[in-house]
Amino acid sequence: MSTGTYIHMNISKKQITLNLNINFVYALFIFLIFVWGLSWPIAKIGLNFVPAVWYAAFRLISATVFMFVIAFFTKRLVLPTKKDWPIILTLGILQIGLLVFLNTIGLDHVPPGRSSVLVFTTPLWILPISVIFFGEPHSWIKWGSFALGLLGIALLFNPNSMNWHDYDTVLGNLILLASALCWALAILAARHMKWHRSPMELMPWQLLIGTIPVVSYAFMSMPHPQIAWNLDSILSIFFIGFFGTALGLLGATIISKELPPFTTSINFLVIPVVSVIFSALMVHEKITLTIAVGITLIIFGTLLLALEKKADLTKRTP
Repeated sequence: MSTGTYIHMNISKKQITLNLNINFVYALFIFLIFVWGLSWPIAKIGLNFVPAVWYAAFRLISATVFMFVIAFFTKRLVLPTKKDWPIILTLGILQIGLLVFLNTIGLDHVPPGRSSVLVFTTPLWILPISVIFFGEPHSWIKWGSFALGLLGIALLFNPNSMNWHDYDTVLGNLILLASALCWALAILAARHMKWHRSPMELMPWQLLIGTIPVVSYAFMSMPHPQIAWNLDSILSIFFIGFFGTALGLLGATIISKELPPFTTSINFLVIPVVSVIFSALMVHEKITLTIAVGITLIIFGTLLLALEKKADLTKRTP
């Protein structure tokens, strides 16, 4: 066998491995889109049987247990050092504890499809926060995309789309927007803080830190909850804890590591659309023209942000 033939065969093997890895990542992305799209109506079903504060607590407890098991069997379970605690505490509180708690409380008062759309406005809030507090560059295109997203949110909050006389409904929508802001802060913190270990190694500890205050609040605010344990409530908590949170976070970490940010941003825009469709099918949420237009504007605004980001990266890359 000649040297040239050997090199050609070696390159072919590497190419096959690369293609298999890329195919796995995209398959994982499709899985994640459907899991997170399904999570909203499935959580809504679970909230019919479990109080919201306890549903959030059970979700985080199960996710934490699952993640520690996953980390152990993948040999990623490590004890954090002193340098790791700032990122563990910041993301554990913002991205896990507070985010899951606010999502669950908001979802208790708002239809699941609409809830997912409001929470996935996160990329829009990253822009003003990053410009004002972190001095990141901006352009008219970015601010125009932000304005489009705000217009979409305004449509979702107009009197024809939401009953402003229903205090719980208004509060639930505002809580979900606050959740999106928390997520935006967590993303920016992850971007600007120093990482001394991989996200997979720190994720179990972040989940643990996020779980403790939520469980504590559940015990203090509702020490004797009325919970209807049945097949629906158990399956709902299992799905949200294992698939929606533990595997969802793990999958999102792998995807963010393996795929370009532009590809990730574009594909994540599909999740609220999938959620709206599943919500219509599973819990009979109505998709009105106002909601459809609002969703379109929010997605288009986020798409413009992603396109602008890709253009910036292309200009800076030699």
